[in-house]
Amino acid sequence: MVDSARNQGAWRIEPFGKTKGEIGGGGHLKLIRNIRAAGVFHKAAKSMQAGDYPAVLDRLDGFQAQPYFMAKAELFRAMARHRQDRFADAVHHYDNFLINHLADMPRKDRPYVEEYAKFFRSRAQARIDPSTPLYSSLEELRKHAVSAPFLTRAEFSV
Repeated sequence: MVDSARNQGAWRIEPFGKTKGEIGGGGHLKLIRNIRAAGVFHKAAKSMQAGDYPAVLDRLDGFQAQPYFMAKAELFRAMARHRQDRFADAVHHYDNFLINHLADMPRKDRPYVEEYAKFFRSRAQARIDPSTPLYSSLEELRKHAVSAPFLTRAEFSV
């Protein structure tokens, strides 16, 4: 019985310590999924830059990817809804990003994106249009926070 199993390849060890069933099992599919997700996210980013916020939301509807792209997608959903004056939805997505996705951002980017999300969340909560540029430096965000309405100032670490 053991010999017949060996002859069928079930017990044979392949190079690099993998069994026959593990070779080619999913690595390529995962790479293809990641490339497709990056493509979808890139198109959503282009739509965001063009100001086509409904297209951003359409592209990210049902979006599945590695945690980093999921985090960025959640932030994009919040930003798009904020730009559409859907303030309550925007606050929900900013909160979701801060609570569930911030840890998925690269460590060096976390302080910036946290400040960014808090800044725009506070503007959405105060029902203020995000009139400041979507992309700015951490220093610029802190400058904006100093001049932010009184209700939103406590959100920032300035």
